[in-house]
Amino acid sequence: MEVEKKIVSGSAFILTSRIVNGVSLVIFSITMAWFLGKDTYGLISIAVGFIGIFAILGDLGLNIAGVRFISMYFVGKKYEDIRTIINTSFIIKLILGSILALISYIGSDAIADFFQKDVAPLFKIVALIVVCNLLSSVFQSVMKGLQRMDLFAMSNIFRDISWIVISIGLVHPNIYGWGVVGALWGYLISALLWLCLCAGIFFIPLRRNILYTQKKKKQLTKSISNKLLVFGMPILIMDITILLYNWIDTFVLAYFRPTAEVSYYNIAFGLVNFVMIIIASVSTTLFPVFSGEHALKKEKSQKRIYEKVVKFIIIIIYPFLTFLIFLAPYIVLIYGSQYLPALTPLYILVLWGFFRPVGNIGSGLLTAKGRQKLVMKITVSTAVLNFCLNILLIPRYHMLGAALATTTAFIFGSLAVYIILNKDYDIILKAKDITKALLAAFVSSAVGLGVYLLIDKIPITTTNLIDLLFLILKLLISFLIASIVYLVLLKLIKIFSREELGLLEKLTKEYRIIRPIYNLIK
Repeated sequence: MEVEKKIVSGSAFILTSRIVNGVSLVIFSITMAWFLGKDTYGLISIAVGFIGIFAILGDLGLNIAGVRFISMYFVGKKYEDIRTIINTSFIIKLILGSILALISYIGSDAIADFFQKDVAPLFKIVALIVVCNLLSSVFQSVMKGLQRMDLFAMSNIFRDISWIVISIGLVHPNIYGWGVVGALWGYLISALLWLCLCAGIFFIPLRRNILYTQKKKKQLTKSISNKLLVFGMPILIMDITILLYNWIDTFVLAYFRPTAEVSYYNIAFGLVNFVMIIIASVSTTLFPVFSGEHALKKEKSQKRIYEKVVKFIIIIIYPFLTFLIFLAPYIVLIYGSQYLPALTPLYILVLWGFFRPVGNIGSGLLTAKGRQKLVMKITVSTAVLNFCLNILLIPRYHMLGAALATTTAFIFGSLAVYIILNKDYDIILKAKDITKALLAAFVSSAVGLGVYLLIDKIPITTTNLIDLLFLILKLLISFLIASIVYLVLLKLIKIFSREELGLLEKLTKEYRIIRPIYNLIK
């Protein structure tokens, strides 16, 4: 029960952070789409994609490696080893960040020529963002390794809110009107503020958790640094490939097609990713938990946690995905009628979301078990498949081709991870439970669509703020009713075992916010 409480507690903080991040991204994308237009908005995607690539190259896999070893050493009270990890990570990331920043600044014109789009000014700003993000990630890994998810979440919430407020102010035509460059300047300013906050958190509330006693012998310090780098290198390759197959569709689309199609595709992918907030939140919390359980050699506990957590995630995200399918035209209309072509890739991309929990949580479990090389091989294979399919399909089928390629690759990667977990660790997800959740999600979303059509008495337009707010209100009411129907259906089909209901009942005593949900399904 203690482990479950730790997961729920940590996930609650991370989920709050992820929700703020997701809402911020949605508000950011909507406002940027409105202010910049479809022919400019897509340029932001290219710049943000490269920020991710540079961040991973400069990280060298040290972020995940740091979280793993810090959590293990903290359990074993090896505080001096933690100090070595922090110092090593900071020095490496400072050096690599400076090199990558120089490359981004000098190569900005070459990147603009490659895509044949005016992104050179953006990449000069990207250069500074990369350094800030890399240094912040050192302090973030300490927060996660010490399982201080409250501080981790708080710092990220600050970053996201400051980013959206500053960016909107710089881009808004009636304030500064800096256009797409203003969006990147907003990102940079928020990254600087975020770095200051993360450093402050480390030196004030966190540093006292790590006892700084005598210095270690130089030889032993070098051994720990080598261990960190050896573990991190497969993670680096894995992270690069993950980022590439997350962004290769956008980059290939940007190369072959006009900016407007990149804008449409970015909106579709962003909507599906918004639903994935829950998975990312739980995954972030689970990794140090998995690592700690592995250090204590509790293999059965890892298996039980994975099976239960994936089942609960599936039950939670499936209604969001089906609601997105049923009401996609009205949801996309929030961005404006000019972005309705985003429906074409959206209907395809949403399919991989149904498989995402299996692969995402499974990759974290395998990595915690020290099988990061295997995860790397799966990730590389998935990235190669995604790249090849994008090159083949985008020239002929445009946005639809990008969506088909990415969805196929993502599903392949998730299934590969599950097959290995099933074969090597006897991990089994019950098909009956997945089918029940899927059926209940589709029925409830159909009810949600019916409710929306019933209350949709006024013709939908998004020509002004009142119409937009009214559209959002109708969607929220429809989703609320659909959610109630879904919870009732879960009770009727008896998807939860007695053990799971007992666990939920115990958790409601600690976290009363979930009691109304428990009362509907018990």
